[in-house]
Amino acid sequence: MAIAPTLSSADPTKAISLALQRALAFPLSRAGGMQLSPEKALEWAQQEAAFGTIPIDENGMSAGMKLNLLQPVRTLLSDWRQARADFDTVLQPKLASLDAVRQAEGELADAERRRGDELAGIEKKLESNPDYLQKRELKDTAQIRWKDLQDTQSGRAATMFSYSPWYLILISCIGIAEWLINYDVLLQFTGVPAIAAGSTILLGALLAFAAHGYGELLKQWSFRFGESREPAERARDWRFLGLSTSSLLIVLAAAGCSRYAAALQILTTQAHHSLLINVGVSDVNPIRDVLISLLANVAAWIVGVFLSYIAHDDNPEYASATQQWNKAHSAWAAKRKQFEQEIRHVEAKFTKTINDRRTAAKTRAASVETELNMLKQVQAHEQALNTELEQAMRANIATYREALTRVLVGSAGRTQLVTRPTNAPLSPFELTGMELPGAEAMQNLLAA
Repeated sequence: MAIAPTLSSADPTKAISLALQRALAFPLSRAGGMQLSPEKALEWAQQEAAFGTIPIDENGMSAGMKLNLLQPVRTLLSDWRQARADFDTVLQPKLASLDAVRQAEGELADAERRRGDELAGIEKKLESNPDYLQKRELKDTAQIRWKDLQDTQSGRAATMFSYSPWYLILISCIGIAEWLINYDVLLQFTGVPAIAAGSTILLGALLAFAAHGYGELLKQWSFRFGESREPAERARDWRFLGLSTSSLLIVLAAAGCSRYAAALQILTTQAHHSLLINVGVSDVNPIRDVLISLLANVAAWIVGVFLSYIAHDDNPEYASATQQWNKAHSAWAAKRKQFEQEIRHVEAKFTKTINDRRTAAKTRAASVETELNMLKQVQAHEQALNTELEQAMRANIATYREALTRVLVGSAGRTQLVTRPTNAPLSPFELTGMELPGAEAMQNLLAA
């Protein structure tokens, strides 16, 4: 005959291991095997119906349900407590250390909870700010559009230099170059510095615009003039091309004509007889001077076209969506930045506390690591047992309700249901339609 192992105070490690084995050996199947048969449920329901009136509580249970269904559960839980008793006894010398671990873990959880509550409070303030909500909505909308277009572009980054202030400065340098090329000849032609300066500024602006337009259209030609675009959109781009071309032609015509007129004016002045013959006479050739002037203007325009070409993206919609996303995100981030300092303060305030609590929990757990692991196994086993009991109880309550309904329907009104504490009538079908007790209500029933 086998003899069950006994606890030995001389060998606490072996004793607690044996106690753990006994606790974990308690079969969970006992809870699953408590299922109520329909025949037994009908028998109990008939006995309860003999009283004539059956009160039903807030959990949808009658006195007979509680008596007949809870008693086996309480017996099983009593057996479990006996099976665990040896483990709890052997673990008694370590309870103070285990309680210290639980306390440290509780303090850690409490600190993390308080940090979460404060951060949630800041987020709640943000969520109650209409301006912030508007900026966040604009950001989210812009991000959706940008991400959709980014996917069609294989995830590449858009060329955004055309949106930079530096692009405006560099393209303006084309106008400055135009000033340096044409101001002198316009001054010779007009003889008035203000008119020459104003004309040169206008020509510089036109040349910069022409260079910008040509560079943009050449870079985006496939997109802007593709058959997939609407005719109205393509017509608009053709007008843009025409306007850029007109600007370039005006600049070249003005520069060429003024240069030619200035050269003729010099030749006319030098045609008068001079005693010095060729001394002090300028070498003027109108055709040559006009060609050189035009080449200089064309060179400035080509440089501007190249600058515009490399500054623009192939897909203007993708670049526009990227710019919209950047602006919306910056506006949202600037608004959120007002609260970032408060968020950083909360994070910093709790970081040290949480780290200290975590270190304390690890330090205390290290001294009782073996016992703590064993305790967690027993607690997990107990939790699994309670879960099985809850499931079995819910199934048994449903079975009992069905049996009670059958009895009440066949009683021809001799037995009735009433609710507690109002004593209001309750039909059998309302009973079967009541929700089964939830987890908290079931725990209260099992603990009662």
